[in-house]
Amino acid sequence: MKTKISFCVLYFLFSLQLYSQQNIPNGWDKIKWGANIKEILKVYKDSAKQTLHKIKYGGGRYSTIKMNNYFIQNTSFSVQFLLDFAKNSLTGVVLSPNEPYDKGFFEAFEELLIEKYGKPSKQFVFQPNQDMMLLKTEWSFPTTSIYLLYAYNSRDSTFNDLKLSYSFVPTNK
Repeated sequence: MKTKISFCVLYFLFSLQLYSQQNIPNGWDKIKWGANIKEILKVYKDSAKQTLHKIKYGGGRYSTIKMNNYFIQNTSFSVQFLLDFAKNSLTGVVLSPNEPYDKGFFEAFEELLIEKYGKPSKQFVFQPNQDMMLLKTEWSFPTTSIYLLYAYNSRDSTFNDLKLSYSFVPTNK
């Protein structure tokens, strides 16, 4: 009897561990960190396009690959693939909605990410003045950090900025 109970407990713990590892990202969507330009273009051959000019990002990264219509829950996003200048390998992805949105969209999208990745590691609200607000939600995993950012100005409804970014986290060995 004790053997059956022990087996059931071990099976449950193994299943729980396996399930929890299913939603731990090691890249974004169908591509892993460290992929090169050819690999990214091969995986997203029908939707990713390489640009002629490098768009510089912080942290020694650049982008020459973009997708214009990546859909999440019926919302169209533009996707920039960020590559390391030194290694020309994938270190990040930034998604921006192609359609108008508001704070309610941010909150619904945040809930969607919580369902997928669990409780966020950190949440920030920064309000430099009465008109501006920045909301940031962060998830941290062994090889990936995920940031959902929303900035808005209550006086200027045209100033809304939402970004979802996935970034490689180097391991210290």
